[in-house]
Amino acid sequence: MLSLSSITKRYGDVTALDRLSVNVPDDSYVSLLGASGSGKTTLLRVIAGEQSVDQGDVIYEGGASVGFLRQDTQEEDLSISPLEEALHAFDDVLRLEAEAERLTKEMEAHPDHTTDDYFKLVEQFSKVHDRLLTRESHTAESRAASILSGLGFSDDEMRRPLSTFSGGWRMRVALARLLLGAPDVLLLDEPTNHLDIESIDWLEQYLTTYPGAVVLVSHDQYFLDRMTTSTADLIRGQIDNYPGNYAHYLEARQERRLHWQARYDNQQKEIAEIEQ
Repeated sequence: MLSLSSITKRYGDVTALDRLSVNVPDDSYVSLLGASGSGKTTLLRVIAGEQSVDQGDVIYEGGASVGFLRQDTQEEDLSISPLEEALHAFDDVLRLEAEAERLTKEMEAHPDHTTDDYFKLVEQFSKVHDRLLTRESHTAESRAASILSGLGFSDDEMRRPLSTFSGGWRMRVALARLLLGAPDVLLLDEPTNHLDIESIDWLEQYLTTYPGAVVLVSHDQYFLDRMTTSTADLIRGQIDNYPGNYAHYLEARQERRLHWQARYDNQQKEIAEIEQ
């Protein structure tokens, strides 16, 4: 679904990503790990198309869409409600509905229903209609309310202005909007930071049936243990891949480091013998 090939990103003399290559398959749940300052956020921004690179390619197979939950909120209008903000995920549906209405009027006004021009209108309408069915626009508000409820909002709170909520609660709204948009690749940077236990449990259940790939950055080891199927460890600008959840990663990393240490010790022994 998504692949990065030989990605390099520099900030002055500092190389954040160094010929990094990685694949994110369909329906994968990947935890992205790395020390503070290792480049995790830079990598997420590159995948989201928000950050240019010095070299390499980001390939979105089949035109895969990407959604990115940042650690800071991005609302432009704090006078609207959480429900209204979440429904912005369906802005594309409004455009599709307007296009369907325009095509309908053109078909009704067309003087000859046997011409190629008319059949082209029918074909265009069919494509727009199929996309609307895929987005299930008729259930948009009920789904938005369901997700907001899962993230801890009461019916009354869903209709209060965003300005009355703290940054943490507005982050929940941003998460709801992102989930409703259902991108093919979901990038979540510390999604549990502002969630209580009940909301975390709900999010876990929701993500288990998510119809796409999920990349998680989180300090919540228990969350990673339960959610991820592979681990990408970002070290010195490159990715070390480990199959399995976080607990398996810890064991495999220790084994790998012991192997590296043994190779180093043998190399030093050979050097000493050659020098002697």
